[in-house]
Amino acid sequence: MRVCMASTSFDPILPQRQGAINTYVFELAKKLSQWDTVSLFGRGKGHFDEGNLHVQSFSYSLPPAFSKYTRIRESTYSSLYSKHLIASIQKLNKNQPVQILHINSLYETPVAKFLKNLLHVQTVCSVHNTFITPLLMGSCDKILANSYYMKKFLIDEMHLEKKKIDVLPIAVDINAFKPVVNAKKELGLHGRDVILFIGRKVPYKGPQVLIDALPEICKAYPETLAILIGPDDFFGSHSGSYSDFLKERARKLNVEKNIIIKSFVPETALRMYLNAADVFVCPSIWQEPFGKVVIEASACEKPVVATKVGGLPELVKDGENGILIPPNHPSALANAVLNLLGDKKAAKRMGKRGRQIVESNFSYEVASAKCQAIYKGMLIGA
Repeated sequence: MRVCMASTSFDPILPQRQGAINTYVFELAKKLSQWDTVSLFGRGKGHFDEGNLHVQSFSYSLPPAFSKYTRIRESTYSSLYSKHLIASIQKLNKNQPVQILHINSLYETPVAKFLKNLLHVQTVCSVHNTFITPLLMGSCDKILANSYYMKKFLIDEMHLEKKKIDVLPIAVDINAFKPVVNAKKELGLHGRDVILFIGRKVPYKGPQVLIDALPEICKAYPETLAILIGPDDFFGSHSGSYSDFLKERARKLNVEKNIIIKSFVPETALRMYLNAADVFVCPSIWQEPFGKVVIEASACEKPVVATKVGGLPELVKDGENGILIPPNHPSALANAVLNLLGDKKAAKRMGKRGRQIVESNFSYEVASAKCQAIYKGMLIGA
């Protein structure tokens, strides 16, 4: 079959720089191309072909004056992207009928609705967060939630049809994210207990909760080092001062020497930091739809401390591969971390179990097989 996939801000040259969702879409498309012809589209620079995978991205330049007007600029970009996406898929359809159109962004829902009516293709929409428009999304033939929490949200809050919704979790490359020996030594962290946070440095991701938990942790383990990695940019808005806020908060709590804050690091370095960690923390305050960094940490055999919100309890089984805590609760976070630092055998056992869970449920092999089965089921029922 021919499948067209789209991910708005995908860039084939540096997919890892585009965030968890676009990296996931790219890797899923690669895996699906082992069985089917897959064309992947996005906004970015460059294109390439690799076997049955054909990647094309569209780049636009506007007059400098547009940079002042974010909404106008993004609206213009979206309109141009939609125009090129429609034209490209129509062209492909002339040579070989497109059977499945799989979109991964709110901005592509009008395109999916238009092509569904024009070309009579089966349309799939993956939902990765709660920022959705149910009217347009509901026009798709199949909706894929990335967690059971998201499925419930789509049914209860967005009032979408239950029969249209399947769950297709985000996946991780288990051949890339895996245990590595001597990671601490390679990073110059030998002899330190390392707590790792990866995510956007914004309040709802909870990095400040980790900072507030540090005094209690450092009282028992003075050489503990908390490493926070992630950008301060979010959807085009700059909130870089939040890192400064975290540093100042650490200074006031007298733990500034116990933190390292980084923005972007290459994926190879990110994997090394994951392997250098003794505990990975995901202290989100909001209803996290999924949490790809959690399964990346588990794939590296790290015990995870996560808040009991959104889809996180689907990834972290309390006492099995990590510890669940209430949100916005520094003392609970500190106690969970201290329990893991104080019981290395339990921490190692949880890490091993985490790897098993990821291999069984969150590998690209598992995700692509389930995705292809969904596609085939749609075509049979069409």
